[in-house]
Amino acid sequence: MTTKKQGLLKKVSQHLRTAGIDRYLHVRGPKWYTTAELVLGLAVRERYKLSYRRAAEFLDEYYGLSLHFTTLQKAAKRLPRWFWQRVLRASAKVESMLAAIDGTGFARSLPSEHYVRRVDGKRPQVPVKLSAMIDIESRLVLSARVRARPAHDTKDVHGLIRRAQHKPWVVTMDKGYDSEPLHEWLDNKGVWSIAPTRKGCRRGQHRKQLRDAFPQTYYDQRPIIESVFRSVKARYSGHVRGQRAHTVHAEVMMRLILHNIRVVLTRYFLLTLSTRYL
Repeated sequence: MTTKKQGLLKKVSQHLRTAGIDRYLHVRGPKWYTTAELVLGLAVRERYKLSYRRAAEFLDEYYGLSLHFTTLQKAAKRLPRWFWQRVLRASAKVESMLAAIDGTGFARSLPSEHYVRRVDGKRPQVPVKLSAMIDIESRLVLSARVRARPAHDTKDVHGLIRRAQHKPWVVTMDKGYDSEPLHEWLDNKGVWSIAPTRKGCRRGQHRKQLRDAFPQTYYDQRPIIESVFRSVKARYSGHVRGQRAHTVHAEVMMRLILHNIRVVLTRYFLLTLSTRYL
């Protein structure tokens, strides 16, 4: 067990070191647990859909790592947003030629069927908004923005481009991103944006170009981002358990990081098998 614990912690530590994360969260604070140990606990919680208490018990029994469940709660609450962005970038170091941007929602809670029947079949509607940009070829999440309240899709595009490790050459988006100022901003950044125009498009140079000569070949690959969203929700759940914005942000970002790690490991495993039998 000790060997497994040390090996897994070593991998997590190397990944955090690549992202430029310090060994301890607080340089001047207490040095009881390393950043890698806290991230490992949060990863186990999201991977196996456990509560904080059960995740702490799992770490103690399987990895021999003694962590109180309140320690994991405080870590999810106190880890800053830039921390998750750095770790996400470190898990997707690819230069994207063709990317896709879209948004999806996560339910705030998963009510029981008994509760739903008692409230006339109406589920509580307080969704969490996730906007993400993925690489079409590798299906890695390049950048993401989590909002505790709904917002228009176009508001998150600027941050997604800035947070990515490398700017993509081409970005495909759905009709909800049909905005001439957005196309102009992406063009100034050296990114070719593709989004279907609304009916009756008459204004905007970029929108007119897309209306008259729409690159359908590139746009046909946009639904891949929807399959990535379905994969993340099917594997790590489509609802969040946190109540505050910081804990909700930590849950969703950890799921995206786990998705990237799984994609990289799967590709490495398939490449190893293919070279072994050549």
